[in-house]
Amino acid sequence: MRKIKLFMSKLWPSFILAFNLHGKIAISPTKIDLSPKNSIQEMSLENKGNEDVFFEASLKRWSQKNGQDIYEDTKDILILPVTAKISAQSKQKFRIILSTKADLQKEASYRVYFNQISNNKKNKNGFIFNLKISIPLFIYADNFKFDEQLQWKAIIQKDKKQIELTLSNNSNKHIVLENLTTTNISPMSFKELRYILPGSFYSWEIPLKNDATPKNLTIDYSSSNQKNSISIPIIKSEIK
Repeated sequence: MRKIKLFMSKLWPSFILAFNLHGKIAISPTKIDLSPKNSIQEMSLENKGNEDVFFEASLKRWSQKNGQDIYEDTKDILILPVTAKISAQSKQKFRIILSTKADLQKEASYRVYFNQISNNKKNKNGFIFNLKISIPLFIYADNFKFDEQLQWKAIIQKDKKQIELTLSNNSNKHIVLENLTTTNISPMSFKELRYILPGSFYSWEIPLKNDATPKNLTIDYSSSNQKNSISIPIIKSEIK
């Protein structure tokens, strides 16, 4: 028996996303924001296929350390129902309920998971497909105000023949980057959508094609549906 689990973790907000597997599963919304005054939200899964499907819902606290995602069990938020059968051509609503106080200083980050429960039915190629959907969820205080503080750093590492580009998010809210492109040195494009949570950072490695020591690194990127361009001074790495 060959079993495949498809994991969709990078979902763009503000539109309905449909997955084409055995049947089509549409989820709405694709991002949840909660606050003490807005403590209950609804999500819906729609089964556009011709067969019943079963899903299990869960939540994890989401943080980042050293550029890596960390997920932990939490009781800060409830989701109901926990399991659901979604009949063909029908919808199932899930209630997301805040059960903790929001941090007044910065947002709190979570992930909502919908895991398809397998019926062990194979497709014509002998595979079993299980769908795992991950949706970002953020909690804010009622009086929350976004204070954006981003710090870019480019360090040349001649021993590795590369530039390490790092973005530190010192803001009180997450940022979302995509389509990051270097334009003046070893042109490269990183198209993946990248969440960087408050107090976290992420690094990209940009190879150098020669031994030259450029003074600046110019990059283009998209954030919050806006295109940005920035020139970052390049500094030499300290060799210990």
